[in-house]
Amino acid sequence: MQSVIVKENNFKEGGDRYRSWAPDRQERFIRRWIEALSDQRLTHEIRSIWISYLTQADRSLGQKVASRLNVRPNI
Repeated sequence: MQSVIVKENNFKEGGDRYRSWAPDRQERFIRRWIEALSDQRLTHEIRSIWISYLTQADRSLGQKVASRLNVRPNI
């Protein structure tokens, strides 16, 4: 018997949560990510992976983080 496997959206809950916040809280969240991803020890590849995760959760979140880090999102 065959059954259809529904594709998971592992980032939906995080995106919904981010969008439910007030704009000032969203901005604090973005600033914290900028600070974390600005660490000089992180490679460009690791930074890009995290930006892709943030973009999958919420496209505008990923774009804001990427633009402030001067990195192009890979999604």
